[in-house]
Amino acid sequence: NDIYTTRGNQGTAVDGYFRYAITIPGDFTSGRDYLVFNLTSTQTGTISGPINLRIWRQDCQIWTCSVTPASSWCVIDAIGPAPCTARAGTYFIRVENAQNSGFVLNAYHNETTVQEIINDQTITEITYPNEYQAYFYE
Repeated sequence: NDIYTTRGNQGTAVDGYFRYAITIPGDFTSGRDYLVFNLTSTQTGTISGPINLRIWRQDCQIWTCSVTPASSWCVIDAIGPAPCTARAGTYFIRVENAQNSGFVLNAYHNETTVQEIINDQTITEITYPNEYQAYFYE
């Protein structure tokens, strides 16, 4: 589920940085929650320099990724399920964009699915980018 989207250059850049704070609602009690942050360049052609993404919480580590002239997107994916990662609360985001290239920043809150499987069952799945699946047999 897409919970936050901003298009680059919405807001005011200070010294080449765009700053955002988003509050992610929910209780995250299932133990199957994870977050995905995706930064995509909307610049036509090759960008002249990197667009750097930095995300943090006050009580957690820092996650980073960069869109470079050779790529058009980067993802900080599967933040969680682990302590101090996927939780409701405020996430602080800084996008360094000195060349003022266009970009889109999306944040997604997803939850893994648990499915019972039985003996001799065949499972056929399509796994999309930034989608994770794990299978356990008891």
